Amino acid sequence: MAHPVANDSYRSLRNDISELLEAGKNRAARALEDELVKTYHAVGKEISAHLDNRGEESTYGAQLVERLAGDVGLGIRLLYDCIRFFRQFPTLPTSTDLGWSHLRVLFMLPTPALRNQFLHTAADEGWTVRELRDQVQKQVVAEPKPVRTPRDHLPPLRGRLYTYKRQVTDGAARLDLGFHISRAWPKGIADAPVVHSVLTDGALSLEPTQGRRDTFYTYRATLQRVIDGDTLWVNIDCGFDTWTDQKLRLRGIDAAEMDTPEGQRARRFVESALRKCPVLAITTTKPDKYDRYLADVFYMPEESDVNVVLEQGLFLNRELIEAGLAKRV
Repeated sequence: MAHPVANDSYRSLRNDISELLEAGKNRAARALEDELVKTYHAVGKEISAHLDNRGEESTYGAQLVERLAGDVGLGIRLLYDCIRFFRQFPTLPTSTDLGWSHLRVLFMLPTPALRNQFLHTAADEGWTVRELRDQVQKQVVAEPKPVRTPRDHLPPLRGRLYTYKRQVTDGAARLDLGFHISRAWPKGIADAPVVHSVLTDGALSLEPTQGRRDTFYTYRATLQRVIDGDTLWVNIDCGFDTWTDQKLRLRGIDAAEMDTPEGQRARRFVESALRKCPVLAITTTKPDKYDRYLADVFYMPEESDVNVVLEQGLFLNRELIEAGLAKRV
């Protein structure tokens, strides 16, 4: 005669087995993440060494990455992130349990000291990726001015979305949306030099804020057309149900003319980089002599959250320099 399993004994066994399985899954996931980080670091090291051996043949870099992406089945952005990972962390970080998503957030920080500081703080405090991103973004915005770097480095201007200055026209306060577009100062909003649009429970409100000059004029945009390696047509969301089409010139760089092989490669690079980008994040400064606004353009393939693109996205201007397809001006 079969003996029934004692309920208490069975529940205890079941719970023990469940805990063992869960712990095993967690160890396996952690081991997989560790191997992923090691692999991406090794990939970045291999590509960097290969590029360094080419010496002056800097235009080779973009062609190499594009070809590798197709042949090995990794995205162009991921390969560039591997290169950046190795160059920013020549020694693989092994003293923390941070995964690849955490490490990519650290790419935003301008100095090795800051990257190492946030690396260890995030591990000690157990920050999630979002918490780390929030802390890094606060650090980037709080910088009083861009960190001085070699001229060819081109520090990015990552501003703050939906931040507006107050202007006075014919004695009336107006909200400066940029691009010579303004709106009447909203009723019920106290006068302030700078305001930030905040969405709360589905309703928009304006709150006084502060920021550097390059905090302003940062927008969500969608690509319309790549004109050449350093010029784009985009549709820009200025906020307040206002959009504008603008021709942008990438700030701080100069790509070769389109009637040259180098210029054609630069345009193909930009087209390939932005092809799968549903949104772009841009920070504009001033018009050039042809009335094209100078812009820093940030992109992240297949990412539709503009805040993530702004905070973590690749800096197109600098990507062109590093690929040898544009020079710093």
